[in-house]
Amino acid sequence: MDKDFLWFIHDDFQKGLKSDSKSERFEITLENYCKIFFEEFESLITCQKHDLLKDTGLKDVKKLYNKVDDMYSEFKKHIPEYKSFFESIIYIYKLFISGKRYFATLHLNNIIEEHGLDDIIDLSEIGLFYRGRLKNGKDDFSKEEFYYHIPFNERHKIKNERFSFSGQPILYLGSSILDILFELRKKQDDFEQVAISAYTYFPTKDKKPLRVFDLTNVISKKIFETYLYIYENKEHIDKIINVEQIENNIDYVKDFKRYILMQLCTFPRSNFSELKFQSGIVA
Repeated sequence: MDKDFLWFIHDDFQKGLKSDSKSERFEITLENYCKIFFEEFESLITCQKHDLLKDTGLKDVKKLYNKVDDMYSEFKKHIPEYKSFFESIIYIYKLFISGKRYFATLHLNNIIEEHGLDDIIDLSEIGLFYRGRLKNGKDDFSKEEFYYHIPFNERHKIKNERFSFSGQPILYLGSSILDILFELRKKQDDFEQVAISAYTYFPTKDKKPLRVFDLTNVISKKIFETYLYIYENKEHIDKIINVEQIENNIDYVKDFKRYILMQLCTFPRSNFSELKFQSGIVA
């Protein structure tokens, strides 16, 4: 079935494209994904035909369709730039697997900085983050090393994971204790079974702000956050969609590049028997 822009930007649709791109080598998978990504993107149809929001009860939902169609036309004007950016990320991965990790990291940092894809967080905004491990009755969970999944002198045992790569572990943190309990599949009443540590960010002497890359689907969020707000408050605002607000929130070049990088950073993990190299483009 033909797809419109609202279908295309959804993570589930992209997950299907990634599955269709699978190859024996991950760099080939990325090239396949790039190819079908833009084939699909250039062949999208109008939102009016699918009418995905027809059952929501919104009075002027066609205004949203018209605006999204207009946005899609605007996005298409920048396809050559999007393709060039996509190919740059593939090149970075090829540098990485060829053993040139330093140059791959340097090149990636340059691209993120050049295109303004990262978010700058003031150090005063940083609070506590948390990590938890299940108590096993053997380890001393009052010691710091208990909360690291492997001793530093055994880091060579680290395998490729979602955001980790061999020999370089990544520390996964949650923004609340409830996050930790949920991740460990524990109920709130089971908190005594979990040892929890807290982390914060300490600035260097030059007090540089913290740079992060947000993995949020920014385009979908900007469209649907406006839509959902209006839908949830439709009785109070006469069911009118503020489509101008949606368009004003979109940066057609930067947001789409962030969208591409987000999709590449969240590529589904494959079995080692299926791929010789794994994803994990950035850390």
